[in-house]
Amino acid sequence: MEIYPPGAAFIRSEGQTPAECEDSAWAQYQHALDCTDGTGRHDWESRGYRNGAGFCSRCNTVDPQVFTGEQLGQHCRVCQTGTTCHWETDEATGQVSFLCADHCPPLEGPALDDEAVEQLLPGLVESDDGKKSWPMTTTTDQENPS
Repeated sequence: MEIYPPGAAFIRSEGQTPAECEDSAWAQYQHALDCTDGTGRHDWESRGYRNGAGFCSRCNTVDPQVFTGEQLGQHCRVCQTGTTCHWETDEATGQVSFLCADHCPPLEGPALDDEAVEQLLPGLVESDDGKKSWPMTTTTDQENPS
């Protein structure tokens, strides 16, 4: 189970039953709320992530947008704007360079339009027992078989 409650940004819990998942999530949420040192703030660290995510050093709460590019010392190699958008590593030198959204290269590969998503979706849908559940049969399909 994944939840995004106020004051804890993101919690992932696991359990054998939904009730166990809820109990685990609640315990993590309480831990996150009790974590702050009276200032109402977590003790954020980047743990090497370049995308702006932060992790609390005390309760391990994750927030996907804690740090800016400026705070991480990441500046676009073209315009020097702080960025968490795109980075590349030169394989020969190991040097990392950054690009802001304005200078980021276009994504490679074809864009997914609605038709492409409809074609891909059936292969991704599974029932609770792990078996493929697509194509789904609707009442209309049952009444008017092709």
